[in-house]
Amino acid sequence: MEVINSEPPQASIHSLLELYQNGRYGDAEKLVKILVEKFPDHPFAWKVLGVLFKQTGRMSEALEAHQKSVLLAPEDAGTHSNLGNTLQALGRFEESGASYSKAIALNPDYAEAHSNLGNTLQELGRMEDAESSHRKAIALQPGFVGAHYNLGTMLQALNRLEEAEECFKKAIALKPDYAKAYSNLGNTLQALGRLEEAEASYTQAIALKPDYAEAHNNLGNTLQELGRLDDAEISYRKAITVAPDFAEAHKNSGLTLEKLGRLEEAEISCNKAIELAPDLATSHGSLGLEINQRRATIFKPDHGDAQYNLGKTLFGAGQFKEAAQQFKERNHRNSDTYLLKYLYELNEKSLFYDHLDSLIDRGEVNATIGSLTARAEIRYGIKRFNTFAGDPFEYVLKVDLTERCDFDNIFVKTAKSILTDSSVSYKSQGDLINGHQTAGN
Repeated sequence: MEVINSEPPQASIHSLLELYQNGRYGDAEKLVKILVEKFPDHPFAWKVLGVLFKQTGRMSEALEAHQKSVLLAPEDAGTHSNLGNTLQALGRFEESGASYSKAIALNPDYAEAHSNLGNTLQELGRMEDAESSHRKAIALQPGFVGAHYNLGTMLQALNRLEEAEECFKKAIALKPDYAKAYSNLGNTLQALGRLEEAEASYTQAIALKPDYAEAHNNLGNTLQELGRLDDAEISYRKAITVAPDFAEAHKNSGLTLEKLGRLEEAEISCNKAIELAPDLATSHGSLGLEINQRRATIFKPDHGDAQYNLGKTLFGAGQFKEAAQQFKERNHRNSDTYLLKYLYELNEKSLFYDHLDSLIDRGEVNATIGSLTARAEIRYGIKRFNTFAGDPFEYVLKVDLTERCDFDNIFVKTAKSILTDSSVSYKSQGDLINGHQTAGN
């Protein structure tokens, strides 16, 4: 088709923007494709086409449109930022970072590009740089809701929870109907142990967005921690109703049903979770094994081995509090040792030393207690007599061998010759990574 003008009429641009802003993406796409055909060298139509493709999940087409827009308007910061958004969505973080940096070079006051660059840097693990970018965006535009939220999620990932809380609260103050901010505030409050506040925050997120499956699931987790198992199960069911393939919600529902003694339903839920996400079978300490162990504790409540094995499974799944309860309730020969491990993993300093002192007073001796005694001394700076090894740090000698001898010739070359000698045999050693254990000395 012959190009009759150098740029689209203002009326067409106005119509296109109106269709997009009203969410009429199909009609907007029809119009913008006509404009691209009539004005193939005008960057605006390509820019809008790329945004529409990204909005409707067609990322490869979005990438092509944004790349075309950048070629036609290399000095337009917005086109580089849009390209960065698409590259970021495709997981191409190095390239998206370069696009955002180009946008900022063209427009140093581009707050959105600074914040999006922060998200990309976070994905690349460059947390210090990411924080600087988010804070730069906020400095440029203090009312930028997304920048406060993005900074909050980054601080949350760094376990700087009180700071994250303030960011989410600021985002909510600027945008009171921000359901995602309420939900993430709930996550932060839950991690801080402020469960009633977390419950209120999740409830508000759900009130703003009733189909918010993740918020329903997280509310269930909080209610479970509060001991309100029936309410927790209702929340998980709501999450599943909204998102039937939400494996985590099925798993949580199953474990809650099991605690309520509804074992057949629990088994169905856990099996569904594993069907949807097979990795759950191992990443959560084997749900099937846990269900069977819980059956044993219910039908034989005085069976110490069953209680102990269930505690070990829960411990391996990271459910330390519940694991500890199993160890406390049954007098298995190893329960006290696992309880000590739980207290150390949860960083319960006072309870750890109370329990350790009782084990020392009773003369309990094993390698695990010895290891935890030494590790706690490093962590807390508190020394206790090590019943297993006395003072293990006395056996550690730190010497710089390069100062004492010709280390390379005496040791390194000799070790290499031994390790490359075909007469040396090896044996299986599951505890080694990227190494071998020789069969002898």
